[in-house]
Amino acid sequence: MSRVVSQARTWLGVRYLHQGRNRFGVDCVGMPHGVYRELGVDLPDFRAYGTEADPAELLARLRAALGDEVAIAPISAASLLPGDIVVFHFPRSGIPRHLGIVADRAGGGLNFIESNGNEGRVIERRLDDRYRARITHVFRRPV
Repeated sequence: MSRVVSQARTWLGVRYLHQGRNRFGVDCVGMPHGVYRELGVDLPDFRAYGTEADPAELLARLRAALGDEVAIAPISAASLLPGDIVVFHFPRSGIPRHLGIVADRAGGGLNFIESNGNEGRVIERRLDDRYRARITHVFRRPV
């Protein structure tokens, strides 16, 4: 299991807080930032976004922090590794505005860890075909 995944799992249950960056509360951008910070990697941060981040700025900031994408949609399951940071589009808009961290799943397959506003906390869920189809970009920053 990747160190990123192990650390991200310690964030499960942390409450959702728009623009949060710590264990008091965190959003989908802040959770990977906090995970990497705890692993000793200081990623550039940005908070100049409303409830829905501008996709061009989000991707530009991710590239500045993590380097170029290792994959762009359509994403095959084989191209994903535990610890990857994935960008999702929301179903209705099709615009990339949400982040998660890919995790391994007991028994095979993949999950993802995300700070989910609807659930009100950081959760881990199965990365099934429906969610994989919503991935627009994959970033990889080994620790």
